[in-house]
Amino acid sequence: MSIKSWVRQHKTNVIFVAILMVELYVIFWGWNKYQEALNPPTKRSSTPTELKIFKTIKLGGIRDAEGFRQVLKDNGMKIDDWFFWADQIMSQPKFTITQEETEVDLVVVSATDIGFERDATREQIYARAKEKGLELCPPDVGPQLRLQYKDQPEWQRLLIGMEPITVWSNMEVFGLENINGRLWLTAHTGNPDFAWSKFESWVFIRPRK
Repeated sequence: MSIKSWVRQHKTNVIFVAILMVELYVIFWGWNKYQEALNPPTKRSSTPTELKIFKTIKLGGIRDAEGFRQVLKDNGMKIDDWFFWADQIMSQPKFTITQEETEVDLVVVSATDIGFERDATREQIYARAKEKGLELCPPDVGPQLRLQYKDQPEWQRLLIGMEPITVWSNMEVFGLENINGRLWLTAHTGNPDFAWSKFESWVFIRPRK
C-alpha cells in the first residue's frame, strides 16, 4: 500500500491527530505566555541580599503532620491527596517539622531570575540558587507558607525549593496554588532531570547575616 493510499484510507484519523497536535502546541505556548505575564522576570542578582524578601514566616508551633492537616482544614485550605499526594508527603519520615519557633526569610525566583535563558531542570535550578547564596527550605515551609500566605493571587503557583521526599517511588516537592479562589497545598515532581519552565516560581530561603 502506497503512502497516498494509506493517508486516503485513514484521512479522518490523520486530520484528528494533526488538529490535536496543533491544539497541544497552542495550549503549551499559551501556558508559557501566561506564566511569563504572571511572573515577569526580575533583575538578575549576584548575591542573596539583592533578592527581595518575598515573605518572612514563622516555623514551629505545630508538632506533627496531623496538626498541620487540622490547622489547614480549619482555615478552609485544601490538601492535594489524590494525584500528587501532598498529604502523603506529610506522612513520610523525611517530613521533618521545626520544633522551636523561628523566623525565615523567603524569596521567590524563577530560572530567568538566576541567569537561565531557557527552561531548566530542578537540579540545575537548585545548584544555581545555591551559587547565589540561597538555601533549600526545610519541608515544613510548604504547609507553613500555605497557612501564612492567604492572599495568594488566583492561579499563581509556587514551588517549594526543598529536598524531594519520596512517595511510592516518586520524588515530590510541595507546591502552593490558588485554584479558582481555593488555596491548595499541592505536590509536584521532584525528579532532578525534569525540565521546568523558565518562568516557574520557586521559593528558597535567604539566609540572614
